[in-house]
Amino acid sequence: MRASRNSFKPEPGVTVQYTQRTPVMALMHETHPLASKAKVALKDLTAYPVVLQDKGTTNRQLFDIACNVENIEIVPMMTSRYVAALYRFALVVPEAIMPSGYVSVAKRLGVDRMKAIPFDNPLLTQRRLQVLTLAGRSLDDLASSCLEWIIGDLKQA
Repeated sequence: MRASRNSFKPEPGVTVQYTQRTPVMALMHETHPLASKAKVALKDLTAYPVVLQDKGTTNRQLFDIACNVENIEIVPMMTSRYVAALYRFALVVPEAIMPSGYVSVAKRLGVDRMKAIPFDNPLLTQRRLQVLTLAGRSLDDLASSCLEWIIGDLKQA
């Protein structure tokens, strides 16, 4: 059993057990000047330090495509494959913005006084999370329980 952040095409040999929307959102401290907005425009990010995931992630790919479509250049202050480092940076740098999937940070937002605000760009709503299992494989009781827990936890986020 594995969880996949997103796939642009179905993978052979797997069964999709669950799919959930996971739009890319603007993660920022609740005191950030943009934190009161209902939606954030990509052009708004040009005035603030932005931290981004590395180019190989679907989050970053969608972000780069959206910026390209809007002809906006965002020069990140920091990039990393390690999401926890980016989150920590956004947490301690009051004006930083981290484009992020909501599910990745949902349980920490209130505790850390962070907000996740949707972008106004429709491309950034296209991201999906899928829970996959091997096709044709029957799951034993433990694996079935684990699958149910994972899906239940995702639904709560």
